[in-house]
Amino acid sequence: MLWLIGCGTPPEDARSESQRIRVALTGTWTPSIGANGWTAAQADSPLDLLTTIELPPEWDGSASVLRLEGLWWNATISVNNQPLPPVTGGLAPVNVTIGDQLKPGSNQIAIHITPPTGESRTELGGGLAAKWFDWDKAALLSPPVLFLQHSQAIASLSVEPTIDGQVVATALLNEAPENATVQFYAALDGEKIQDLGSASVSGKKAVGPNILWEGEFWSLGNPELIHIVAELTDAKGTLIDRLIVRTAPRTVDVQNNVLQLNNQPLRLMTGRTLEVLRRPSFLPQLKTLVQGGVNALEIHGELTRNNWLDTADELGLPLVVLPRCIGRIKNDAAPSDELDNTMA
Repeated sequence: MLWLIGCGTPPEDARSESQRIRVALTGTWTPSIGANGWTAAQADSPLDLLTTIELPPEWDGSASVLRLEGLWWNATISVNNQPLPPVTGGLAPVNVTIGDQLKPGSNQIAIHITPPTGESRTELGGGLAAKWFDWDKAALLSPPVLFLQHSQAIASLSVEPTIDGQVVATALLNEAPENATVQFYAALDGEKIQDLGSASVSGKKAVGPNILWEGEFWSLGNPELIHIVAELTDAKGTLIDRLIVRTAPRTVDVQNNVLQLNNQPLRLMTGRTLEVLRRPSFLPQLKTLVQGGVNALEIHGELTRNNWLDTADELGLPLVVLPRCIGRIKNDAAPSDELDNTMA
């Protein structure tokens, strides 16, 4: 089981001083994309997808990533006929670094997908949704998304509480110039509201100092989201990259089987949502659930959509993400031990 108490804005939605581009690959594919992505016509047979993209002559996309959401089950991606290590899908999106294989001009992307076989059919816990029964067919239920970015860029940014109301900001980088520095700060409505210190880059990572947090922590129904900013500069102070993430610090823990948020017991009344694959938003359901005192949402054995996580974070709404109940897979026998196979 995985509890997600908000999630913050994902890296693809961040703004940057360098070029960072999100491209949904909804164009020409062979075979053509359907209303719900692609599903193999026959059980136990592979699914092969092929497309071509064009990159500008000056583009350096060495840190680019391809995201597969709704992948069922194993996939091998080839870029310009160069196969990459296979990946395994499921309820969470899969990110594959493909930048080293991309080049300016025309690039061919091929995806070879196979369904689960043997014991994995029972270990997986069913499929991508409670009412999705094509578990024995290879599938990709959403168009792939390509994130183009330069090699010298900030890959991710977080701010975490430490002790006594302090927080520490951390940036992970693809690459950085020698003697590079990352400056952290918090901003609201375009204005800097708190300095979070700076740190030298070491091993593609920069960890700021412990700073007493002057704002509010994320809480149930009161998220207090702001922007956390990281700026990468070289030894001369020249700005190389800027990454902005919309989030708020919080701690989530389990003590004596009691879920705690910011070191306080959290009492939740959850409502369960089904058919995530068919619902672009959970807000219509939530309007009904809150009338009964529901203050959290349970996603049980369903594909975890990134936009749902963002919406929950904005609302101050905890998400309860559970794996599918073992033993629901047609006539296959369930294993003796329940496996938690939700998200990495």
